[in-house]
Amino acid sequence: MAREESGFEGIVLKAVPHLDQASVVKIFTEKGLLSFYYKKAKRKKTSDPFVHPFCKIEGIYVKKSSDLFLLRECTVLDWHLALRSSLSQMKAAGFMVQCLIRSQLGPTPSKKLYALFSTYLKKLPDFSDPDILAKSFALKFLWREGVLELSLDCCFCKEKASAFLEGQSVCKKHARKKSLYFSFSEWQTLYVLTYAKSFSELKSLILTPKMSVAINALFDCI
Repeated sequence: MAREESGFEGIVLKAVPHLDQASVVKIFTEKGLLSFYYKKAKRKKTSDPFVHPFCKIEGIYVKKSSDLFLLRECTVLDWHLALRSSLSQMKAAGFMVQCLIRSQLGPTPSKKLYALFSTYLKKLPDFSDPDILAKSFALKFLWREGVLELSLDCCFCKEKASAFLEGQSVCKKHARKKSLYFSFSEWQTLYVLTYAKSFSELKSLILTPKMSVAINALFDCI
C-alpha cells in the first residue's frame, strides 16, 4: 500500500548528518516542528537547500515513522542569503531558531507562529541592530504561547509593574527574590517589543546589552 504524500512549506532550522549520504533535518512549518530524513543522491554535486539553516522551502513528504518524515522532493523559495552577510544577523536568526527548537515538541498547528518567524527572518537585514527583532520574536512567542503576561500595571494591584514573577507582571511590593527586575524605561521597551504592530515601532528602540541578557534569562526561566 502506497504511503500518503503531504505538501508543506517550511524553514530549515537544523540539519544533523546521518551516515555518509543522509541527514535528519528539522524544519519549522505551519504544521509545527517536523523532523525529516533526507538521503542525498550519490552523484549530486549541487548544494542541497535541505541542510542549510534559514532556507525557506516547499516540498512533498511521506511519513516514515512515528516522529520522522521522509522528504520526497523540495524547491527553494528563499535562500535568505542576505542573512549571511552579517555576523549579528546570523546570531539573531540563530537565537530565533533556538527559541523554536527548545520550545516546539513536534507536529502542532503553528500557522501564526510560522508566519511570525518567516516575516521576522525576512526583515532581519533591515535592522541596524537585528538583536531587537530577535528579542521581539522571543517575547511575542512567549506571549502567544500564553506563558507571558506583560502589562504596564501589577497583576495584583494598580501599581506600576517592574518585574516578572512566573511570567506575570508585578510591582516591587509583590515581587519575590526570584523575580526579574527592570527599570521603568526598560519596562516600556519590553512592552513595545512584545506588542508592536509595525516594524517602524521596533526600529525606534534601543536595546542595551544588559537588557538583551535579561530577556534571555526571562525566556530561560519561563
